[in-house]
Amino acid sequence: MGNPIIDQLMPLTDSERQYLEDKKSHYLSELTYIVINKKEVAYMTYRDFSQMAYPFIQIRKHSRFQDWPMHCHDWVEINYLLQGHYTQVVNDVEYSMHEGSLILLDAMTPHTIKKLREEDLLIDICISKEYLNSSFFNRLSSNSLLLDFFTNFLNKKINSNHFIIFERVSKKLNDLMMVFLTEWLNPGFSYTDMIDSLFAAVIAELVNLKHLCTTSGGQEMNPKVFEALKYIEKNYRTCSLYDLSEELGMNPNYLSNMLKKQTGSTYRQLLQTQRIGMAKKLLSHTELSVADVGDEVGYQNMYFFYRKFKEEAGMTPGEFRKHSMSKDKATKRT
Repeated sequence: MGNPIIDQLMPLTDSERQYLEDKKSHYLSELTYIVINKKEVAYMTYRDFSQMAYPFIQIRKHSRFQDWPMHCHDWVEINYLLQGHYTQVVNDVEYSMHEGSLILLDAMTPHTIKKLREEDLLIDICISKEYLNSSFFNRLSSNSLLLDFFTNFLNKKINSNHFIIFERVSKKLNDLMMVFLTEWLNPGFSYTDMIDSLFAAVIAELVNLKHLCTTSGGQEMNPKVFEALKYIEKNYRTCSLYDLSEELGMNPNYLSNMLKKQTGSTYRQLLQTQRIGMAKKLLSHTELSVADVGDEVGYQNMYFFYRKFKEEAGMTPGEFRKHSMSKDKATKRT
């Protein structure tokens, strides 16, 4: 009996047919390049994928028959090999990945995947920064390698170069991935809730499999950073740097410098990111007015709220709500 997920993913897409004819993706010509470690690297942002039905996690089949340039992006990525084998290149080092293997790649980590064959099926899971809230971090044990990984994701420095490779995983994780991918391919009415719950289960199992981690890279985070992030995420409406320093028993200036050094963001930037992330959720899942949303996440000045929201999201709160509603309707129709 065949695997229905593989059967659904195996047929060639229109893009893959073009790649078989040696036609390059038009997307390649639109890429922006930046310099990392004195080398040009293509740079992608989460906003590039406007077709997303779920605003914080995107799942897709990695296109076969196409070579991609060395690149990085502003999201965390999970590459899960459903079938076959392929070569992952991270920081100019090649890793041979086999069926069932999984790699976590931090934002801004230069990498590429060598051309896949027809029998290779690779799943890309893209995770936005907005998804990394307190409820997400609470799923991870305090001494987890994954905790270090995901807190490191908040680092906006160009050379984070953080990744974790699981060359083999458990049967339980493979089973969870099958359910996760089934929901993605055949979304139900509660698709977003299902995706969130199933992804949480996947992350929880990865925590259990830390002994199977064969390769990792990156710098460890100061445990105080995690405590600071959790406090900001819980108290973002009224939080101040002084309150945070009192909570952690640290000098405000020292705390501020530590956050900047280890996350690449100031305390104020971290607070704004948390507030805007929560505003996006309220705009997507409630009928609160834009003004009420701004007030709910801690903004008394609506002009300031609009300006910060557009800086973070690339659109106004009203535009974001319309965009979110249209994607939700599209998902329900499918």
